[in-house]
Amino acid sequence: MGQKKDVFIYKFLCKDTIEEKIVALQEKKLQLAKSVLSGAERSSQKLTLSDLRSLFGV
Repeated sequence: MGQKKDVFIYKFLCKDTIEEKIVALQEKKLQLAKSVLSGAERSSQKLTLSDLRSLFGV
């Protein structure tokens, strides 16, 4: 509140961590949400087994 100057936010991610995988999954979900809102059709809107495997590196 009351901030007059621009604020810059930097996010740092460590390579080959679960955090990096979560961000990738979030980006995938964002694309899914955009396609749903634009009317483009996708076959599934749930997390798949391959999504979970990639998230946990199994």
